[in-house]
Amino acid sequence: MEKEPAIPEHKLKSKAVRKEGGLSFTDKLFIMLVAASAIYLAYIYFQSQILELLKANPYVWAFFSHIFNEISKRTILGFFYACFFGSLFFIVLPMELLFLYYLSLGFSVPLIMALMLIGSLMGLCLDYMFGLIVGARLVKFILREKFDKFHNMITRWGSFVIFIGNAIVFPIQPVSVVIGSARFSFAKFIIFTILGLFVKIFVLVVLSMYFQDTLYPLLKGFA
Repeated sequence: MEKEPAIPEHKLKSKAVRKEGGLSFTDKLFIMLVAASAIYLAYIYFQSQILELLKANPYVWAFFSHIFNEISKRTILGFFYACFFGSLFFIVLPMELLFLYYLSLGFSVPLIMALMLIGSLMGLCLDYMFGLIVGARLVKFILREKFDKFHNMITRWGSFVIFIGNAIVFPIQPVSVVIGSARFSFAKFIIFTILGLFVKIFVLVVLSMYFQDTLYPLLKGFA
């Protein structure tokens, strides 16, 4: 019986190093999430320094003050600003609660629906672009040979994730960054984001009308 050819020692060592020191696909994704969380926490921690930088430029500070005043005064323009900035991955606001609150203020329902859809879509598109421009290089650096597998996974399931993530109460903002980093089709991203947002907004309107027309009078009768 013939013996198998011996494997050179240097190749055995290189295989051992890769086996012992290499990170799994799950470990690398975990590192990505930790890095994203660290960036967000750094933003929270350095908020006062960021405000000081904004104040240093009078034009930037005037624009920031305008946005803050509109939101604090609960104007219709302030609602649009809140939808836009609340959809950015480094801010993240409970837009569903804000939407229900503005419905209770007596504004036009179709107008509120349109503003939430447009504002949220614009913010999520910026998240996607950030992932596409900045995140793609980071993801490639972290995943390396696993990037093609990651890209194929996003290509296969991305549409479903985008639609469900926007249709339910879910922090879709950081997911949009990941979708962009995988170079998922921007046209599909917009289409499934709009569909998901529309479903969520429509359900919220129906629930709000049901509460106002049915549950609230019933609860008021028991009071």
